[in-house]
Amino acid sequence: MNGASTIVEFSRDEATNKPSVRFYPERVAEILNSVPNARDKPIMLQAVAGAFRTGKSFLLNLHVSYLEHQKKVSLIPNIK
Repeated sequence: MNGASTIVEFSRDEATNKPSVRFYPERVAEILNSVPNARDKPIMLQAVAGAFRTGKSFLLNLHVSYLEHQKKVSLIPNIK
């Protein structure tokens, strides 16, 4: 598997105009199967939405830093 994969899709029902959410469990399975030993690990989905320049990236980076501190392990590999 290469690139991004949509695992949750937010839309609006055309008939009722109500918001809807669709989850793709088969795509999660693809992701987990592509990573060695990932089947035995817990996963979490975190979505952050908001207007331009309101701290979305800051919030996600803060969360990753917190998790790295708790586990004493880097969750994001160094990109060169």
